[in-house]
Amino acid sequence: MTFDGGSPFNPNSSVYDTRVGYLLWGSFLTFCAIAYYIIKKREVQWLEVPPEPRHPDDIPSPEETKRAHNQLRLALALKDEAFEEKNARLQLAKLGDATLALARARSLDPRVTVEDKSADEPYTYTMDGLAGQLLYFEALLHRNIADAEDDAAIGAYAIKWVYNKHMEESRAAIKQARLAIQKALKYDPNMPSYVALAIMISRRSGDQKAADKLLDHALSRWPDNIEFLKLDSSR
Repeated sequence: MTFDGGSPFNPNSSVYDTRVGYLLWGSFLTFCAIAYYIIKKREVQWLEVPPEPRHPDDIPSPEETKRAHNQLRLALALKDEAFEEKNARLQLAKLGDATLALARARSLDPRVTVEDKSADEPYTYTMDGLAGQLLYFEALLHRNIADAEDDAAIGAYAIKWVYNKHMEESRAAIKQARLAIQKALKYDPNMPSYVALAIMISRRSGDQKAADKLLDHALSRWPDNIEFLKLDSSR
């Protein structure tokens, strides 16, 4: 066995080969980092910013009213399609598209309504009504994601960093769920399903005081509602 001198500047040296390898590997990682940054930057640029709602005193034209109605129909269709997706994250993305279509409709003519004929009994959606429902489903999906992360954390309990990662994701999902259901309640505070979900999410968040306050209000408003009676029995 011969020793080549170990010079990093000698092309026939093993040290030279190692040095070149590190340089090539470092260059490759730098290229990947730059490419990732460019792609993410373009993704942010491609995101459509929701338009501002139209001022009530600004009377829309007939063409704008027609476009608003079509955008509202699109929002309703996307909402229905969301639950055909395979997982909760894809469903959330579809609900996001529906929310954007709703914002476009509101910017054109906020007075427009749309009739849902797919149900057993036709139902007419106002923009606020559909906005509340989209937020309700968003909150529900975030809660489902939190449940899945909790289950994954239990499965990975022996590996601390994996367990902590799943618990972090669970807490983040519950935070998003709570924000969404609070917004939904602003659109319709008298919808029992919204109130029930808000109670459950408040409990998951560790805010028992807020959950009890919501439940007391619900029981006074709907004393015979079985869901609220169940929640009351589990206090």
